[in-house]
Amino acid sequence: PELTAPDEIRVIITRYNEATSTPNTDHDGYHHTITLASMRAAADCLKGPEHHVPLFRVLADLMASRLGQSDWLLEHWERGTLFSVVARRSWVEPDRAPLPFD
Repeated sequence: PELTAPDEIRVIITRYNEATSTPNTDHDGYHHTITLASMRAAADCLKGPEHHVPLFRVLADLMASRLGQSDWLLEHWERGTLFSVVARRSWVEPDRAPLPFD
């Protein structure tokens, strides 16, 4: 459950970054909008009809899809918006196209 709550995932990732000497600044480390968009993509993949398929297979399929490519986010956000300090610190709605899932 802690991996599905936005505030909890922020704590987990920022603590991991600190433990691995990755700074969490306005330009590096944790990025809230990217994290939540990625979590929504994974959750959408997991709620498909293949609920009996092992998690590793579902995630492998996700990574092999368009959503597994790092630039998929730019279909939904302008680069300047996505990489802004505001988007790094909090959720920013897509400004190019809505996400194809909740």
